[in-house]
Amino acid sequence: GTGGLVRAYTQAAQSVVQAVPRARRETVTEAQIVLPYHLLEPVRRLADALNAQITRQDFAASVTLSLQIQPDMLDSFEQKLQNLSSGQVALHIQGQKQVLIPLKEK
Repeated sequence: GTGGLVRAYTQAAQSVVQAVPRARRETVTEAQIVLPYHLLEPVRRLADALNAQITRQDFAASVTLSLQIQPDMLDSFEQKLQNLSSGQVALHIQGQKQVLIPLKEK
């Protein structure tokens, strides 16, 4: 009857909701860094420490890293990058983007 249909639809809807991954929308700044090879590992550690995501790495005569960083961490990242490279490496801002950050399951 009607009660059985309601229960079936309710269970189906709950199953779908539980299966969908949860995420939050966040604005990140996209940037690029061109650096010498000897600074690659220190810059990777810096990115990791400030929760910047390296999204691409290109290796040629120098290394080009593309990354996404939270806007509130940008000034700190730039300052530490300048200190790390003695002012020789600059962060080139490409723009901002909305991304989905997966939420950790409880």
